[in-house]
Amino acid sequence: FGPFEVTDCNESGILDVCDIDCASQGIPGCLILDLCAAQPGCSFSEDCNANLQPDECDLDQGLSEDCNINQSPDECEPFKHWSGGDTLNPTWWHLSGNWEEGAAPTVMDEVCIAAGLSSPQLRQNAYTIGTLACYQDLEVTGGSLSVSAPFPSFVQGDLDMSGLGVFQVASGATLDVFGMLRISGNNATLRGGGTTRAWAGMEIGLNLPIIDNGHHIENLGVATATGGLILSNGSEYTNRPGAL
Repeated sequence: FGPFEVTDCNESGILDVCDIDCASQGIPGCLILDLCAAQPGCSFSEDCNANLQPDECDLDQGLSEDCNINQSPDECEPFKHWSGGDTLNPTWWHLSGNWEEGAAPTVMDEVCIAAGLSSPQLRQNAYTIGTLACYQDLEVTGGSLSVSAPFPSFVQGDLDMSGLGVFQVASGATLDVFGMLRISGNNATLRGGGTTRAWAGMEIGLNLPIIDNGHHIENLGVATATGGLILSNGSEYTNRPGAL
């Protein structure tokens, strides 16, 4: 936070750049006062968790987590956290024992799948969530997963789609896959008016997986194919310049 970290004009124990009341202190000699009204932070910051400290300071100091990297503390959003805690099937998405909150995500939940845990597999049922922040591989072999909020979602690892699996990305939303996007099978489907970006590339398997409902796939890496894709209802597949 720059050169003002050492000041604590009101002796609150909170550094001035992280004190939500700093703009109204009116204390002579406080270096942050002249800049406080003109810069982000301090009195113009959100304090969603009501701890009398701006949210960005909570994040900077490690007091709050920000799984989906939206600059808002996780405790201020309706998160469901993956645990992989079921003793028999620690990868099955639909089992309540694999979620810290004791239930699988429901409509508009923000989903956080942290690194170092088991990689989830969606096998059945239909789930509509807000956004997805997945730091693992994700496998969709059945059922459907829909991200409905018009914000970015991401899979840090590989996204594998096969069988009857459906992944829907709503209009205005994006899904960034930073590992490989693998899709195969006659009924594996990416759909919805949003965009999926395959940063490492794509592997298109046998049979004819479906891209549907105006979905846009943007390949940013190397694509290999042993089969093809069915593009329907205004869907598109594009290679960014430099991609193969």
